[in-house]
Amino acid sequence: MDLCCKESDNSEKVYSDEEREKILAVCKVRDDVYSRCIGLMFCLCVRIGEIKALKWSDVDFENKRVYIHRSMVQTLDNGVYRDKCVDRTKGKKKECNRYMNLSDLAISILHKQRKETAFFEYVFMTNDHPLQTNMINKKLKQICEKANVPYLSSHKIRFWAVTAMYNQNLPI
Repeated sequence: MDLCCKESDNSEKVYSDEEREKILAVCKVRDDVYSRCIGLMFCLCVRIGEIKALKWSDVDFENKRVYIHRSMVQTLDNGVYRDKCVDRTKGKKKECNRYMNLSDLAISILHKQRKETAFFEYVFMTNDHPLQTNMINKKLKQICEKANVPYLSSHKIRFWAVTAMYNQNLPI
């Protein structure tokens, strides 16, 4: 049985290639942990929880790839929301784990980040803790304003990546 899906125009709901380039230019100038995180999100097709859970042990500089197999999720602990790293992605199946190739830009971003967090377990940390989702989106909004690009949430970065892969005729 084939699935039939209604075709829709989502062009207004995804960052364009031009907007991506403008955002990346601002990220390069700002060159802070949030800018590097957002820049790497534009290099990979990852969920925000997956990039927050990325550990240095997942990064293979020699083979230019990264292993995505865990996610940071929010849990309620005694009335307080806390981030918890779980050894699964949102799909909750091993098939959702994946190796992703690293572009030269992604490697450059990771090398810069490595200088700041070489002794930490997680790639993206601030004040000895993994980044917070709301702060990533807040910083993305500031970067979009500086780049003169309409703000879309960090989830839309993943939409851009999927669209880019589709346009490159990559298999599903």
